[in-house]
Order: sequence, then C-alpha cells, then structure tokens
Amino acid sequence: MGAMGNFWSYFDDFNVEPLDIGLARFKIYAKDAKEVFKVLRIEEVAQRDFFDFFQTLDDDQSGEIDYHEFLDRLRLKDTKLMERVFLSFDVDGTGGIDFVEFVVQVWNIVTRSEPMLIQYLFDVFDDDSNGYLSSTECIALLKMINGEHDETLTQLDMKSLMSRIDTNGDNQIEFDELVAFCNYNPMFIEPIRAMQTRLRHSIMGNEYWDTICQWRILHFGLKIDIVKI
Repeated sequence: MGAMGNFWSYFDDFNVEPLDIGLARFKIYAKDAKEVFKVLRIEEVAQRDFFDFFQTLDDDQSGEIDYHEFLDRLRLKDTKLMERVFLSFDVDGTGGIDFVEFVVQVWNIVTRSEPMLIQYLFDVFDDDSNGYLSSTECIALLKMINGEHDETLTQLDMKSLMSRIDTNGDNQIEFDELVAFCNYNPMFIEPIRAMQTRLRHSIMGNEYWDTICQWRILHFGLKIDIVKI
C-alpha cells in the first residue's frame, strides 16, 4: 500500500485525530523513506524541507510529481534533456516521481561538485554505459541541451563542435574530454547547474549541501553512482 493509501490507517493505529494533516502526512512519507534518510544521512530538519518542497511541486496532491509539475515549479524548459533528467528520477517508470525517488535523485544532484555535475550529464547520455559517448550520443546530447534551438545546429556545426570536444580524434567523447571542454565553455552545463541551484535554494541552502557534498566525496569518491550508494 502506498503512502497516501496508508494515510487514514496511520490514525487508526495510533488512535489520534488528524489535527495537523501536514505533519501527519510528513510522518507517513518519512516512514516510507526511513532507510533512504539513514543511508544518505538526511537529518530531520532536512527531511521536513524535502517533504515541504515535494508538496509544493506536487500541485494536485496526488503523491507523485508528474513531468509538467516538475518543469513548472522548477522553472525548467521543456527539452529532451529535461525529459531524460525526469526519467532518471522516475526509477520505477510509472510516469511520476514519488517521494522516495524524489529524495534520492535530488540528493544525487545537490551533493555534486561541478565536475560531478558534468559526470551526471555524461551518465545521462551514455546510453550503453560503456564509459564514453559515441558521436551519436554526443550529437543527441548537444541537441537535447539546445532544446527548441536544435534546428540552428547544422551538421557542419555538429561536426565542428564534436571535433572541439574530441581532442584525441578517436570519434568518441571520454569523460575527461567533456570536463576539459566544459571548463572553457561553462554554458554547456548551465541547464543542469541552474536546476541544482534551484533545488539547493529550495531545500536547506547552499552551505548545508556544500558540507554534504564534501562528505559524499570523502566516503564514496567523485564518480560513484547513486544506485551503488
């Protein structure tokens, strides 16, 4: 039974009246996310911040955030890149992000340094998880980041940009090549950086997440996947 399905049974079990519906709902969601909170070291004040922001995004109070709620509340453009980011949140493929999925993937994004954000972008487009982007995957990345403007990128533009990133000329993009390119072209990762900034400001703030980022790197390293954590 899902979180909202447990809502009234929660009060039956404890024989109390739902005087504070928000607090009661938070307790149910927090119970479902208990193990995630423990593994990711998310303390109670941050748990409540996660919940409050989730409620803000879940406009229809369905218990899940759909794609349009995701875009609207975070002020994100409807691009193929954001479609892929949304799919990375929606792990079970239901078409909506439940609270546990939300906590895991938001934490995954807000606890990243800039090179780790580039790694996130790299992983989103490395469809076959072979550790490099083929020319096809790289072109898909370029088009998706540009969104509605991708028609302005001609084949010649794509080839020229690919050659600038692919410094060793092997017709594939390795992670270090993408990092080097982004260091000189920071606007390339601006959509992901902007999303991270909005999430950080909405939940606990930058100073808090800078500390957790350092903890993540110390305990798990720079490149470990959130699933492994």
